[in-house]
Amino acid sequence: MGNEAPGKTINLTDIPTGDYRWRDVADQLYSQSYQTSYHYTQATVKITYDAVGTSLRGTLEATNLKPNFAYQLKLAGFPGTPDNEHIGLAGRWWQEEWNGSAWSSGQNLNNKGDGSSPSPNDTTYFQRRDIVNTTSPTGLKYRYTGYLVFDYFITDENGNAVLNFETNSSYHVLWKTSQRSATISDGPEKSWSFDPYPSVAYDTNYPPQTVNIFGEWERLPVGGVLLQVGDYLAQIILTEESFHGSGGTYAGNWAAAMGGEIDFSLIIDSDGDGIPDSSDNCPTVPNTGQVNSDGDTYGDACDNCPTVTNQDQLDSDSEGVGNVCDNCPNICNPLQLDADHDGKGDLCDSTPGCGGCGQPTCEQWCTGVDSDGDGIPDTSDNCPTVSNPGQEDGDGDGVGNVCDNCPTIANKNQADSDLDGVGNACDNCPSNCNSQQKDADSDGVGDICDPSPNCGGCGQPLCEQQC
Repeated sequence: MGNEAPGKTINLTDIPTGDYRWRDVADQLYSQSYQTSYHYTQATVKITYDAVGTSLRGTLEATNLKPNFAYQLKLAGFPGTPDNEHIGLAGRWWQEEWNGSAWSSGQNLNNKGDGSSPSPNDTTYFQRRDIVNTTSPTGLKYRYTGYLVFDYFITDENGNAVLNFETNSSYHVLWKTSQRSATISDGPEKSWSFDPYPSVAYDTNYPPQTVNIFGEWERLPVGGVLLQVGDYLAQIILTEESFHGSGGTYAGNWAAAMGGEIDFSLIIDSDGDGIPDSSDNCPTVPNTGQVNSDGDTYGDACDNCPTVTNQDQLDSDSEGVGNVCDNCPNICNPLQLDADHDGKGDLCDSTPGCGGCGQPTCEQWCTGVDSDGDGIPDTSDNCPTVSNPGQEDGDGDGVGNVCDNCPTIANKNQADSDLDGVGNACDNCPSNCNSQQKDADSDGVGDICDPSPNCGGCGQPLCEQQC
């Protein structure tokens, strides 16, 4: 097992012995003629399932079961096998004792505790499992069958049902909400409304009914109880729900109705790509194709150098690019910018060329921040320290208007020799601090550096004390 294709199908067959229930889910009695004529050989139950997965998933399709009737769906192991123990440790234990000539005194272990595992039932199982009786066929005093009730359903008025199932819950028994209320820890309520008459199954004109059922928990949490990893050969069984004798006579006693052998493999598949972690070349990153371009043991999807073999995946600067293909292996530069295409990243290149830089601000992606909080990451923000969600850039120089020291004249380098906040490209006194840019005679030369500033001018630093 373990290599089958998904979508296997089995057909359940009748289990001809049992104390059958002859009342529907509302406790209404089937007709005598139906009780006499109906056999589970008349029903068809097909189970289609994925043979490999993290849990057993599939679909049950049933026709001509008992109408308006509740069934449990469960797995049962074969005593003495590892699969049996795994099933019991997720579900329940049926105990039989060797009396010298036969297995007898069959009973459920019924102390489920608080729902955690191992349960008190498990403790009893382990205490008694290996007790010797040399006269029994197994050499042991007790025989245990592990079983797991993992889902349930109600058929329609024709005895038909479709159920999508998964073995991720463990139930003790089913109840009707008219018998007891579900707790927050129990399984989901399932409701069915029906008018039983006329029908070949009834000879009494019963009124319309609505019934709600739920699964009482055996282990917790519901939806989070999984079988252990491994290969399984077990029985999948459809069991009649008798609701603890609800209805009195003809209430039944949890009779096994139909069953069949089922084999499947459960795996650990952390990334959910259908490939077991043990053979997945990227166990935490989905990669169904398992593409591995460089032939090391890491798939391209998780290889920090997908085209260069690097079995050690060494990444000294922890940026996600392996040393053997990192153009600055000791400096965080995940964008791998290389303006002059010399194979050395801008961040560690002493002459990075046009568009390069050589300082950490080149690759602020390393810090993953949005310094101005405008919703635009620093790596793509044209004003990373001044909020400008609109990213307006009137001169198209890559620097946004709100932080551009010459917003109407392109000056990508933002040079400002006199540090007055006005870029050289548009400063009327580029070597003299004059942030107000006063120019009394409007000749394009600022008053502070104009030898003849004309009316209103000055030509001395006092003119612009703001500097």
